[in-house]
Amino acid sequence: KGPVKLKAFIDAVNYEAEGEELVGVIEGSEKPEQEIWFVAHSSGTKPGANCAGGVGLWIENARAIMTLITQGKVPRPKRTIKFLLGAEGGGLTSYLTARPDDVKKVVAAFVYCSVGNDQNECGSSLIMYKSAESIPSFINDLCIDTIDKVSKDGLPPFKDETKDIQLIRFNAVPYTPWSDNSRLMRLMVPSPLFMSWPARHFHTQFMTSDKLDPAVLKRCGEVTTSVALMLANAGANEARFIAKVVESKGKSRFMHVSTQAYSEIMDAVTTVSGTVAKINHISEHHKGKIDYLANRTLGALESIEALEDNSSFRKELDGLMNGVLEAKAVEKAKIDGYKALFSKEV
Repeated sequence: KGPVKLKAFIDAVNYEAEGEELVGVIEGSEKPEQEIWFVAHSSGTKPGANCAGGVGLWIENARAIMTLITQGKVPRPKRTIKFLLGAEGGGLTSYLTARPDDVKKVVAAFVYCSVGNDQNECGSSLIMYKSAESIPSFINDLCIDTIDKVSKDGLPPFKDETKDIQLIRFNAVPYTPWSDNSRLMRLMVPSPLFMSWPARHFHTQFMTSDKLDPAVLKRCGEVTTSVALMLANAGANEARFIAKVVESKGKSRFMHVSTQAYSEIMDAVTTVSGTVAKINHISEHHKGKIDYLANRTLGALESIEALEDNSSFRKELDGLMNGVLEAKAVEKAKIDGYKALFSKEV
């Protein structure tokens, strides 16, 4: 019924201690110096607040991958898969302090926070916070492509074979320095973060195990573990596939921007005074966005060479990069055409 004021007294001290990080390793068979990381953390106690779901999935990933290897259902990976677990912030920091050269080997790191919230109970969606675009990497496009493939749960009306409807919410959003991903980013390690958000019981004593949904945990595991295994075993065919995913998504983003420019110019013609200047501003802004997206796409394509470094694949990459530059030119020319068209009308 009005403002409520609380006074809080916190009894706390700083003291010397050792940061600890639990490390599990599946050694690579051919390129052990290249690594894929799974990073999870504990946060608080009784029952571990929002981060316990990530720890549980971390354990299941290690168990599932090793079981598949020992049963002969998947080969031992060519590259090393490493599992890192400790207190949020302090655990990973202690590891990176003790072994600073290890980050130079990392192809990608999957960081887990609250990955399994019951979406109805917690009002949540499963979220992939992208790896920062300032770090050139294919990992965002590959994860988003995989999310789309595995997220079909329900059958549409009159169909009994192909599932097309997403029942578990799973969104990809821009980089946010929520967790251990920010520490890895500062060291230029491509690191998407997976968690649930919004979260009704975020970091409270009410975030107990009954607020988790095994189906949501499974969905996050399907995406991250399948991508990790692809990267761990990647050769020419996998590298080629990843390159095609990056190329197609990059070109699609260019087209989206040029369409967005058309829409905004059209609105400006009917609603804004000083219209010609506004049209020019919209056009230049969106052409700049295409330039930016092109640079990001080219950097992502370049990063794939870490998986397959030979002259033949390099030639294929060069061809795809030329195609990206051509697509960029086409979409920027469209925007110039829209500007000329609407300016003439004005």
